[in-house]
Amino acid sequence: MSAVIPLHAWADRLEALCLSLPGSIETVRVVSELDSTQDLARSCGVGSLVTAGRQRAGRGQRGNEWADTGEDGLAFSLALAATDRPEQSLFLATALAGA
Repeated sequence: MSAVIPLHAWADRLEALCLSLPGSIETVRVVSELDSTQDLARSCGVGSLVTAGRQRAGRGQRGNEWADTGEDGLAFSLALAATDRPEQSLFLATALAGA
């Protein structure tokens, strides 16, 4: 297993990379710790990507809650425009899970 790279070592590079990609990501926020990436992404608006080194009060679908340790996994939220085509959300989730 490789060593964990601290958030401050890659935050600027991640923000620059995401903003350089073609598509609809307009705002990128990388924070060391917060309650919920979802709350910050929603407040930033559609096209926002928020990732955190640690999330204290994360929420998922159907009210699922979790808190992460900041050592394993990746906490992020992407605010997308609402759609009446739920298969688009499933396609994105499948692509992310396979990445």
